[in-house]
Amino acid sequence: MSIVLFGVVGVVRVIGIGSHLKLGPEGVEQSTMGRKVFYRWEDVSNFSWIRMAFNSFIMFDQAAGPDGRKASSRALTDTFGLKPDALMALLTAYQTRAQKRMDGRAAPR
Repeated sequence: MSIVLFGVVGVVRVIGIGSHLKLGPEGVEQSTMGRKVFYRWEDVSNFSWIRMAFNSFIMFDQAAGPDGRKASSRALTDTFGLKPDALMALLTAYQTRAQKRMDGRAAPR
């Protein structure tokens, strides 16, 4: 039974069912196999990528949160069809735009 389950999970992961990455003005949402995780731009920094076996991962640091969450290193589980350098550039561009927008909001009028 467990072999069948792991086989199904492996196939679902390989063909990417339910996997997506959404970049927006507030942050980045990653969904993998129905599990969604959202990271706010102001909470992430230091994008880099690593290659392990046959997969590449985008790594980043997540700041500590007011809810008691400790600072930690995180990874996106996929490059979502992009080369790692291209995805890192895209993430950095969105984060830079969001930071400029937030800085503009904070400026006195």
